[in-house]
Amino acid sequence: EATIETLIKQRGFEDALALMSETGNVDVIVKADSLSAAEVANISDIVVRHANVEMKDITVKNVN
Repeated sequence: EATIETLIKQRGFEDALALMSETGNVDVIVKADSLSAAEVANISDIVVRHANVEMKDITVKNVN
C-alpha cells in the first residue's frame, strides 16, 4: 500500500491512500478536484503492477 501511495504522489497528486481488502479489491483515494480518464488509467496501472490485482478489482476515487 505504501509503495502504491508513494508512486501516485510522484505523479503529482498531493495525497493518496490505497486500501487493500482481504477479498483482493483495492480502493484508491486521491486528493484532487477531479480525475481525468488518463489519470484514472495511470493510477490503475500502478495498482495492477504493484498489487497483482486485475483492473476490475480497482476503484479510484477523488476527494478535495
